[in-house]
Amino acid sequence: MLDQNLKAQVTQVFSNLKSEFTFKIESAPSHPQKSALVELLQDVASCSNKLTLEVQNGDDLAFTLQKADGSGANIVFKAIPNGHEFTTLLMAILNLDGIGKNLPDETTINRIKALNGPVELKSYISLSCTNCPDVVQALNIMAIYNPGIHHKIIDGSM
Repeated sequence: MLDQNLKAQVTQVFSNLKSEFTFKIESAPSHPQKSALVELLQDVASCSNKLTLEVQNGDDLAFTLQKADGSGANIVFKAIPNGHEFTTLLMAILNLDGIGKNLPDETTINRIKALNGPVELKSYISLSCTNCPDVVQALNIMAIYNPGIHHKIIDGSM
């Protein structure tokens, strides 16, 4: 699914990953988009020895990104993050590892941590939307810094 140029770029981006991550895919066996999601995430996982993939049967099509220590599962992709949202996927990994760009300052982090949960956020996105990635990435950061916040990214066309 990813061409060799893009794989090389993603490999470079992930060269400094410190933590290990697993893409935990849950899919109905007959979901028409299952193979596309699995193929995309296999390609991404092939760009770093810190990334693995698990596929389990589920009711629909979704995946979480989980660190080896069990954190990170507060972000759920109910989408195949292509187009503009591919960057969102990469940023979620980097931000969970603490090495992403545009991470908030300590004052903002403390404000996020102080929010009382549980809070369930849902972002309905379009893969062609140029504004969606900024919103989704901001909400992902909230879910990263506050375990009471859960963010689900939903492709409106699915």
